[in-house]
Amino acid sequence: QVALPGWEERAYVPEILRARAIAFEGLGAHDKAEETYRASIAAAREQGARSWELRSATSFAALLARQRRRDEAIHVLRPIYD
Repeated sequence: QVALPGWEERAYVPEILRARAIAFEGLGAHDKAEETYRASIAAAREQGARSWELRSATSFAALLARQRRRDEAIHVLRPIYD
């Protein structure tokens, strides 16, 4: 629905993408989850939606931490906290 032409309500795009990334995680598709988390963060930044950005970045960082990629997790969160 969000991707349809003429549909102007895009405020929830970052959260929709975050939910999709969580679904990919549940399916074990970690590469797709990572790609989708990055898209969610980018959409939130584009909108200037800091709360959506933090929510997506926190979820993404948790995935990275579970994969023992802690330095990358910190790198994802640092710009938001700075």
